Amino acid sequence: MAAPQSTGMMSQSAWTGKDQHQFADPFMSFSSMAMPSNIDDANRWVEFIAGASGVYRSAIARVIAYFITDIEVQAKSDGDGKSRLGREEKQQYIDFLENKLNIRTLLQTVAMDFLIYGNSFTSVLMPFRRYLACPKCGFEAPLGKVANSGQYGYSFSNFEFIATCQQCKFHGPWKHIDRRAGASGDVVVKRWSPHEMAICYDQFTGSRDYIWKIPEDYRQQIRKGELYQLERANWEVVETVKNNQHLWFDKGIVYHMREEPLAGIKDQGWGISRVLANFRQAWYVQLLHAYNEALALDYIIPFRVITPAQRSGSGAQSGTLNDPVLNMNMGDFRTTIMRMIAARRKDPAQWNVSPYPLEYQALGGDATQLAPKDLLESGIDTLLTAIGVPVEMYKGSLSVQAAPAALRLFEAYWSNLVYAMNQQLAHIVERVGEIFNWEPV
Repeated sequence: MAAPQSTGMMSQSAWTGKDQHQFADPFMSFSSMAMPSNIDDANRWVEFIAGASGVYRSAIARVIAYFITDIEVQAKSDGDGKSRLGREEKQQYIDFLENKLNIRTLLQTVAMDFLIYGNSFTSVLMPFRRYLACPKCGFEAPLGKVANSGQYGYSFSNFEFIATCQQCKFHGPWKHIDRRAGASGDVVVKRWSPHEMAICYDQFTGSRDYIWKIPEDYRQQIRKGELYQLERANWEVVETVKNNQHLWFDKGIVYHMREEPLAGIKDQGWGISRVLANFRQAWYVQLLHAYNEALALDYIIPFRVITPAQRSGSGAQSGTLNDPVLNMNMGDFRTTIMRMIAARRKDPAQWNVSPYPLEYQALGGDATQLAPKDLLESGIDTLLTAIGVPVEMYKGSLSVQAAPAALRLFEAYWSNLVYAMNQQLAHIVERVGEIFNWEPV
């Protein structure tokens, strides 16, 4: 995402000959030198910007919240156009989405991934329960029971479950059996981290396959045989860890939402975050915040100084000013002043006596004059406008006269978000219907 090369850039020979008065390329700014150049760095940067800029993240969250409404469940019409969805079946879906999945919060987080990273990877994971079976007599027991009961002599070695059967006394590797759980509450909508995903992309057809680069800490937990992970990890994941490979998903397992880039950008199947499109403005706002923070550290509280006052001389020096350093013990002066300050902190109302005339100076404390308040407000307004959030809406001050037209334009601008969320919801419902054999909606 670095700026393209331009003939306007300065070179060593730019100051000689006919190009000596040429200006530097305005697109080669300081922010352009910080822009990421690959998808891994881009994901890290947009994540950091979203975390560092509370205004940006809050503005995106308000946009998402505006469009999340009540869920509507409708039947898929057959060829004759008649609906065969009963009231109880419809309510079944609504109860599942609202009570089991907490669908509003889920859509909020998925949409945040989509708008921050430019990509969102989700899967509906089927619930299951893992059992162990003795290969000799066929005795079965849940993995948790076998592992937690000392009578089976359970261990996990070389990716095999080792136990002693209480029926036939067989000791050795047991078979694992995964049975689908019947409770709908066990369904999990998994959000995959973009940092752990890889895309196999065909430039001609645009088709994509998805790969999970299993993180090393999770691999170590599987290798060590930690029970909590072994009870929940699909066996394909365990085998992938055993073979030290990455997990290649089947078609339809991962639902990928992405911000479509321009056709000329070689994205390799990835979406390009709109945060990168506004990177320079976000960088500028953050720069102002950094300087503002430095001012807050050094210029808000004034630096207070107490010095001995200069006094008029006497005798031959009458009418002149004497240097107090030449006429008093400065060690005693400092001790006296520090005692007065300590006494005041204990009792601000007490009287203090000084044997010396004093002068007080307050240095600094001019943060209000130095702080870039107007620049910050202008930068934030420009940033919000660039991402499609009306400043009035963010501040909650939409006027009654301008609201109808402004909201229509706002909704039209974000129509892709509405479509993406509806497609995400349809994918979740379709997968859940397949898992529990519910009527398609």
